[in-house]
Amino acid sequence: MVKRRMFFCLVLLLATSFLFFSYIARFGYGVLLPRIIDDLKLSRVEAGSAYSFYILLYSLFSVASGRLFDRFGIKVVYILCFVYGLGMAMIGLSIDYVSLALSLAIAGLGAASSWTPMVALVSSNLPESWRGRSIGVLEVGIRASHGAVGLLIPPLALTLGWRATWWILALPLLIYGFIFYALTKGHRGALHIDIKGRSLIGYKKILTSKRFWLVGLSYSFMAFASYIVLTFLVDFLEHEVEIPYIEASTIVSFMGFMGIAGAILLTWASDKVGRRFIISLSNGVAAISLALFSLLPGNIALIRLLGVTAMVYGVFFGALWPSYAACAGDIFPSSVGTVLGLWTLMLGISALMAPIVGGLIADITGSYVTALQLSSLTYMLAMILILMGLSKSITRKT
Repeated sequence: MVKRRMFFCLVLLLATSFLFFSYIARFGYGVLLPRIIDDLKLSRVEAGSAYSFYILLYSLFSVASGRLFDRFGIKVVYILCFVYGLGMAMIGLSIDYVSLALSLAIAGLGAASSWTPMVALVSSNLPESWRGRSIGVLEVGIRASHGAVGLLIPPLALTLGWRATWWILALPLLIYGFIFYALTKGHRGALHIDIKGRSLIGYKKILTSKRFWLVGLSYSFMAFASYIVLTFLVDFLEHEVEIPYIEASTIVSFMGFMGIAGAILLTWASDKVGRRFIISLSNGVAAISLALFSLLPGNIALIRLLGVTAMVYGVFFGALWPSYAACAGDIFPSSVGTVLGLWTLMLGISALMAPIVGGLIADITGSYVTALQLSSLTYMLAMILILMGLSKSITRKT
């Protein structure tokens, strides 16, 4: 029993630490965006659409990486790690919109090594009763990276430049590529985390499931709202709310660190009271928070309460992603990678559109306010869909 628990802890530690470095690179784009816009002379719609190429390739290949992981296990991951590191390094060499978009697309392809395979890894190797909380631990790595970007990246960007910052972010991804490669060469596959020979559910059965579509669409609407915030919040706070760049970046970090509490406590609660209640509550609170963000410009009272609003949003935002991911194991326990990969494609379509739509709205109106209000609305739609898609009997069975 002790050895088995140690094995569980090793799997969680490996996956969580990898996600920290994988997502600190992803969140870095939003923090570095003001400097990239200034240096490459981009419009905001160009800056947003360039990032959309990252989301597009990430989403498309997550379908394949999830299915491949269900068949071949961890071997899929190390190849994608090397691709991810290469793409991140290339971003630092970008000289115009085209080279930036191409580099982000390559990085997005490699990023398919992260969320879907890591959730499948944990879901396949840890007890079913741990599902929500174990994926919540994975989310701790992501929220910690969300918090770290606002503290680590601005000093690097202001001292070494935004280009060198991307090269520094690429290095850990390459190192993890070698770590995962070493695991595939160890005795009996090292930690026994290759999962060949599992009984996979066919695509037809998955795609004809009403629950698959309702939860997937809810996930997709949640992603649209979230990626507008992730991409443009620092620029909004700096240029419209008139908060200094360092302070605006720190607020993003604060939100990320508060997400750790949500990832741990609310996912644990979802194992007890059900995924349906926690996900719908989190979407509702996020919608209210975004509505308050949209009222910030010129509102002294709300600006003074910005820290509280960011804290509340961060806590419930941190619970959303792992709680949705746990639903894949609840509904299709033998094909988590496949289902989550398909949901990631649906999520990616929305996340692809979000930076473009948000940037276009900002260019047309001269403000991010309407984009934030749109985010609030889509969080509400996500809440309605999850209430329709999940029943109490499904979400409380773990």
